Amino acid sequence: MAFSPTQLLGSKADTQPPLPEIPDLADIYADGIKFREGDLMMIVGRSGSQKTGLALWLCAQWSMPTLYFAADSTPADVASRLIQTVCGETQEQVEVGLQTPHRRKWYMEQIADVPISVATGSPITDEAIEEELNAYVELHDAWPKILVIDNLMDMEGAEADWSSQTQAIQMLSTFREAGMTVIMLHHARETEDDGYPPPKWQISNKLDKKPTVILGISLNQDFGTLRIAPLKVRTGKSDPTGRAINYVLAADPARTRFHRKTTTHHH
Repeated sequence: MAFSPTQLLGSKADTQPPLPEIPDLADIYADGIKFREGDLMMIVGRSGSQKTGLALWLCAQWSMPTLYFAADSTPADVASRLIQTVCGETQEQVEVGLQTPHRRKWYMEQIADVPISVATGSPITDEAIEEELNAYVELHDAWPKILVIDNLMDMEGAEADWSSQTQAIQMLSTFREAGMTVIMLHHARETEDDGYPPPKWQISNKLDKKPTVILGISLNQDFGTLRIAPLKVRTGKSDPTGRAINYVLAADPARTRFHRKTTTHHH
């Protein structure tokens, strides 16, 4: 397929519109880091670092048409987490609330406007992605703007095999041509947790070549904080060690919410 010069210019990274800015990420934007439509983004962290929580929160904040493949979760889990992030209630509160018809109805009204479609089931096969995308287009008459794979190791054949994971990323990157932002969640090597996000070289199977944005994250339960490190970004500051540049958000995993940390303490 040949492209004319104007088409090639049209596909340049800087002409990709930025994703809506999320106020709680103001410190990240202040360093010139932009997330753009058509990015191939990887969120990487060790077990229990809130990869899913952050991804769902980001998608709810961006509020753009999203197709979310959640292989590790049941539809009920994902619905519960969406209710948590939208309504600001804890998992326990939501579980209790779902038992009462009027509360349940209220929850459903609250998340009705959240444009996130969820597909569950493991492994995530190429056929499943194709089917879900076709069904999505059938229903909405448009591609989703954001496609989330939670997580890369749940792609068929990609549990541990480097070449399968590389092929999966290659396949996912083709959706960027349709203007989709693709977000992949991925594991880092389980090493001693020193409180910092994993450095780029600890990404499982070193899958750092293709993504245009790699965010390393780590959760500190005791302090209720989530550290985000820009391990690789196209614009703005980045640092592959995960140590020199960190953005610390207040983390509320029970409500699947994250907030900009301010020096004064707000209740």
